[in-house]
Amino acid sequence: MPKATARLQFPLGLLAICSTLAFATIARAQTPTPAQGMRVTSVSNASGFDDLTTPMIIYGGIAGGVPNAVDPTTGLGNNCAGQTTLVPCNERKILGTTNLTISFVTGSKAGRPELWRIPTTGTKVRIPPLVDPGTVAANSTATITVSWSTICTTIRDETNQTLDGNCDTAVPNTFTKIADTLKLGIDGTAVPNQSIEDAEDEKIDVQIVVANLPPNNGALSTVLNCDSGNTEGICGFNVRAGDEKVAISDLRGEPGFPNGTIIPYRQLRVFWAEGTRNPQGLTPANASGSRDLEISRPGAVAGGEISVTPQRIDGFKNDIEYAFKVATVDAAGNIGNFTDDAVSADVNLQCEGFDLRPEGCHSAMPGEVVGVLSEPMNCFVATAAYGSPIAKQVNVLRTFRDRVLIPSKWGVKFVSWYYKTSPKYARYIADSETLRAVSRVLLLPLLLYAWLSLQIGAIAALIVMTTLCVVPYGIMRALRPKDEGSVRA
Repeated sequence: MPKATARLQFPLGLLAICSTLAFATIARAQTPTPAQGMRVTSVSNASGFDDLTTPMIIYGGIAGGVPNAVDPTTGLGNNCAGQTTLVPCNERKILGTTNLTISFVTGSKAGRPELWRIPTTGTKVRIPPLVDPGTVAANSTATITVSWSTICTTIRDETNQTLDGNCDTAVPNTFTKIADTLKLGIDGTAVPNQSIEDAEDEKIDVQIVVANLPPNNGALSTVLNCDSGNTEGICGFNVRAGDEKVAISDLRGEPGFPNGTIIPYRQLRVFWAEGTRNPQGLTPANASGSRDLEISRPGAVAGGEISVTPQRIDGFKNDIEYAFKVATVDAAGNIGNFTDDAVSADVNLQCEGFDLRPEGCHSAMPGEVVGVLSEPMNCFVATAAYGSPIAKQVNVLRTFRDRVLIPSKWGVKFVSWYYKTSPKYARYIADSETLRAVSRVLLLPLLLYAWLSLQIGAIAALIVMTTLCVVPYGIMRALRPKDEGSVRA
C-alpha cells in the first residue's frame, strides 16, 4: 500500500507542478508589457545615418564645392552632377538651408520633444526646433525638425572646432570631421527650455558627425595601384563579361579600407563608358551609367580582397565594349578615391594581352558566349571526367576560364567553340568509367597549365610547361648513342 501511494503521489505532484507553470505562463501573457524605451524610428534630410550603432549616428557630408543642384524636397545639395574631374563630391550634401527631421518613439514620459548639447563641462545649448512640436503623450511618436545651420554652429569636437552656419563655408583643407553627441528627448517639466536632465524628463544619445573627404581644395581624389602608398580606396579590380551583364571581382582594398581614417565606407560606385575599352578620361559627367555596390566583407590585410553585393551588374548590351572605373562612397555620402587615369591607361593596354596585371582588367565586352557567368558550373567535359561540378580540378579549370580566357579575345573564341562542341562529348564521357579515366589523364597537362597560370601568370606557365616538355627530350637525344642511326641502317 505505501508503494501504491508513492506511485500515485508522483504523478499527482508532477501534475501540480505542470499546472502551476501553465498558470504562471498564462498570467505573464495577460500582464501588460512594460512600455518600450525611447528609440529613433526615422531620419530625414541627412546625408546618411547608422541605427545599428550605440548611440545611433546621423551623418552630414560636406565633400566638394558649392552644389550645382539642390533637391527641393530634402534641401540637400548635389555637387556631383556634371562633375568633369575626379574631385570629391556628395549627392546629398548638407547645407545651411537644410532642415534635419528626427522621428522617435517616446517612453514613459509625456512632454515636449527637445534636442540639446549637454557637455560634461561647459555651457548647455538648446537646439531649438523650427516648428513647435507641441506636447506629446507617453509611448507615442514624436517628431522634431531643426536646422543643420544651428547644428553646425553648435556641435564641437575635442579641440572645440566647429563650423559656420553654412556647414562648409571657409572650411580649411585640413578639416576632416566633427563628431559630437547630442541629447534627444522629452522635456516633461512645467517650465520649458530648462534642459532635459530632470526626473520628469527622458533622453537618449544621438551622435552627429559632419564629415569631409579631403582634399577640399579642388585637387583630385584618385587611387593608383596597391603599391603606390595610398591608404584608402580600391587599388585593384577586375571586370568579367557575361550575357548582358558584367561581374566585378578581385577587389583589393588599401590598408585603411573600408574602415576609413575619417568615417567608414559603405558602398563602391562603379561607373562606365559605353563603346570604348579605354577608361581614361571617364568622369561622373560623361559616364554612361553607374551602380552602387554594398560592401559586404572588408579586407583583413593591406591590399586585402573586398566583397560587394551584388557582384553582377545587369542591363548591358552584348557585343559592345565598356570601360569601367570605381569610386568609394562613405557613410556620409562623400564620393571619392576614384580609379586614377594613370592606372586606367596601364591596364587598358594589358587587357589586350595574355596576362592580367595585378591592378586588373577595367574593360569588358558582354556577349551571349561569355554568359557563362550566369551558369558558373558549366565545365562540361571536366565535370563529366571528374564526376562533380564542384570537384577541385573543375574549380581550377573554371577559375582559369574566368581569369585568363574570358578577358582575352582569343580566349572568348576558344570558350565559344568549347561550349558549342563539348556537351555532346561530355554525355558519352559521363556514361563510361573508362572514358572518364582516359579524360582525366588527357586533362592533366591542361590542369597543370591552368593551375600554374593562376599562380605565376599564363606566359610564365607556358614557359614552364614548354621547358618540362623540351628538356627531357633534349636529354634523351644527348644520351642516345651516336652510332644508333648507322646500326638501324
